[in-house]
Amino acid sequence: MKNYFSMSLVISSATTTPKSIIERVGLEPTSTRLRDTPTKTGVFRRPEFDVYEYWIRSEFELAPDDVIEDLQPSFITEFLNKISVACHQIRELSESENVTIIFVYHMDRMPNVGLSSSQMQMIAALGASIDFDMMIG
Repeated sequence: MKNYFSMSLVISSATTTPKSIIERVGLEPTSTRLRDTPTKTGVFRRPEFDVYEYWIRSEFELAPDDVIEDLQPSFITEFLNKISVACHQIRELSESENVTIIFVYHMDRMPNVGLSSSQMQMIAALGASIDFDMMIG
């Protein structure tokens, strides 16, 4: 099993296309999805759940001796610093669109999860909600 930690900024909308989000935010996404197209797994979403998606994602693969609790603070801060250049634009979008910061822990054990107060302030400045996904095996 590959152990990794990833972090994403996701902006989703029923009406605003990824192209428009790119123009407004000014940051190139790592991926996008248009409505009425299949997801990465090939599934079409039901119309009431089908939205445009804009993703900026970064992943850190853990070596066998790595301790996620030692590495995640700097990884999280670096990711937030990277997107903070568009903080004002993302915050404006958050007033009408869904803006989410997603943390994914894919590990062979349950990690300790936490954010510093400065990291929480950076996420709050974006107007983003937070989603934690744990895949422990």
